[in-house]
Amino acid sequence: MNKGIRRIFTTILAGACITVASAQYGNVYDTYSQLGVGRLSGNVQAGQMAMGGIGAAYVSTDLVNYTNPASYAHFRNIMLTFGGEYNSYSLIRGNNRTGLSGGFFNQFAVGVPIYIKRKPRMGISFGYIPYSQAGYAFTINDVVASPEDTINVNLNYQGKGGVDRIYLGYGANVAKGLSLGINGNFYFGSLLTEKNSTSEATGFLNTSWEQNLRITDFSFDAGLMYTDTISVRDSLGRKRQTPWFVTVGGTYSYGNRMRAKTTILGKYFTSTDITGTPYLIDTLLYRERSTVRFPSTFGLGFSFGKINNFLIGTEFQYQLWSQFRNSNGQAEPYFSNSYTAALGAEYTANKPKGFFNKLTYRAGFRYGNSYVAPSGTPFSEFGISFGVGFPIIINALLKDENSRVISSMLNLGVEYSSRSHPDPAVTRMNSWRVVLSFNLRERRFYNYKFK
Repeated sequence: MNKGIRRIFTTILAGACITVASAQYGNVYDTYSQLGVGRLSGNVQAGQMAMGGIGAAYVSTDLVNYTNPASYAHFRNIMLTFGGEYNSYSLIRGNNRTGLSGGFFNQFAVGVPIYIKRKPRMGISFGYIPYSQAGYAFTINDVVASPEDTINVNLNYQGKGGVDRIYLGYGANVAKGLSLGINGNFYFGSLLTEKNSTSEATGFLNTSWEQNLRITDFSFDAGLMYTDTISVRDSLGRKRQTPWFVTVGGTYSYGNRMRAKTTILGKYFTSTDITGTPYLIDTLLYRERSTVRFPSTFGLGFSFGKINNFLIGTEFQYQLWSQFRNSNGQAEPYFSNSYTAALGAEYTANKPKGFFNKLTYRAGFRYGNSYVAPSGTPFSEFGISFGVGFPIIINALLKDENSRVISSMLNLGVEYSSRSHPDPAVTRMNSWRVVLSFNLRERRFYNYKFK
């Protein structure tokens, strides 16, 4: 590996450490992220997100598809991916509307092909992906009645945090057209929750309740993929390969019981001084070890297309949220099993002339039922997405004296999504999501000679 690209890899690896440390507390706001382990991050890869989030039957030489680890067997180049996203939310409840926005780093991945007798047979990948995020803050004005008096009480709720994962995956060709893969995942993160009950009434015992739920444990997901080109017979009856292909893929994520540690700090006070410091009456500190059961996920996908030209794919995903268990061992009453159906496509003209003929254009659509089900009825969710991939040759920037081609792809994905519910008293949400990822690749195993 030349000095230029080594410098880039070193810089980005350092940035990845910052990403892992900071992304867990990225800007997200969703009232229902207080449930379970927060709001799921979804597919953070810009190229796949722009196609509705498909991944079970998606093979690309430009992207690290960690949705299906069997795709690692199709690596041809050393690849490095990193990026971030920006979200803009509009929360709607009745006639009230609130707008919020924020951005954060959201991905880092490396893919390396393994060649056997000059042919790619296997691949490995490792990286960082956010699993969920929590962010909310709201106040409820309540009334506490007693035989002697009626007291107005403010109930303040706020929370932040999330769960991230670092993965190490392996994929291999086990038969002609058939590949298998597995990811080993390490989940880690904290969910911070604070609840306050305060009143200006004389003698009222105010309370402050802080909880830190820390999750650290391992799990895995696996995938299989079968892809083949379509052959035809010529006028002499001989079999001839065409650039057309079909791919079928399946994925499974195991819903493990994750080890968790809960720390609760309770404070009781009557009032505060001029600096806002409470006059403490008593404190309570409690620690407990338990488990949080994650949901299992099944995915099935199909795609077809023309090599280096276009691809059309579809996918169906089902999650067993009925098996989710909180740290207290109880099921979440607002959760139900969810599903998502997606359709996506990408197109590259690949003509020798013209800047726009070298771009990759993507579009997609998804629809399904959310795992969050207020009043026993799940949210309906749909999203429309599009994106563009910009190829960049960076040999000159790195002053590469070798003949290897060092190139990259700047991928942009944009999605508009809506979460609706038949009950007007339930908070609905419309959002815009913009994901930008930079994919660096080096054709390490190709040598070119000019005569």
